Amino acid sequence: MKNILKAIGYLLFYIVFQMVLISIIVAMLGSSGSGMEELEKMVGQNMLGLTILTNILTIVVLLIFFRLRKKKLATEINIRHIKIDSYILPCVIAFSYSMIFALITYHFSFDNAENIKISVEYYQNLFPYFGTIMQIIALLIVSPITEEIVCRGLILTTLQKQYSNIFSVLFSGFLFGILHLMAGGMVLVLGSMVMGMIFGLICVKTKSLLPAIVAHTIANIPDFIIALLPELSKGIQYFSIVFFTVIFGVAMYQFIGKNKNVS
Repeated sequence: MKNILKAIGYLLFYIVFQMVLISIIVAMLGSSGSGMEELEKMVGQNMLGLTILTNILTIVVLLIFFRLRKKKLATEINIRHIKIDSYILPCVIAFSYSMIFALITYHFSFDNAENIKISVEYYQNLFPYFGTIMQIIALLIVSPITEEIVCRGLILTTLQKQYSNIFSVLFSGFLFGILHLMAGGMVLVLGSMVMGMIFGLICVKTKSLLPAIVAHTIANIPDFIIALLPELSKGIQYFSIVFFTVIFGVAMYQFIGKNKNVS
């Protein structure tokens, strides 16, 4: 039970720390006469910038925290180099699952997606392609690294010290889903829970956090692809779901078959 509470504590730290940072930054940037609507608009427009800044500061704080404890963060979160070909199946699994979820929820509207769109448009109006650059940095670099450090590097490894790999993967995936509650409601939570379990499985099987970080980055690419595609017909949508489901199943079967030590 101690390690479960510790894992939950890491998640709460991540959520609360980011909220406090955003509040401080908004308070510093907002004028004394700014109303609530103006502040909310400011947050929405600068969502990508705030995401990048708060995630970087989160990593810095964690580095300092473990340094003060005379421990190396890289060691604690299981950063271990593995063969390049060991990244292939995890990336295929993450990408195919993310495509399936994106296609199933094709007509859904998530708050987080809308906020990202607003932020991209805001930055695009400042400089050409600036919004796209900020989106790539936030969603394909900074967020995957930070979320994996917290959810798999800290939470999963903490659970593994006391519980089985299966429980650790399931519970860390559950917490990863909860992390996305405010971003898009229960549909996104459920999808993120499964995705979190996949990332956890990747960590357990490869015995390293690095493949999960790369797979997380790859898993965010479908959001860019779907946004660039023209309106999909029902037929293409259903065919694509079946196509990527087959790829996901085959890749997962091969990945698990390589090592059956998850217990």
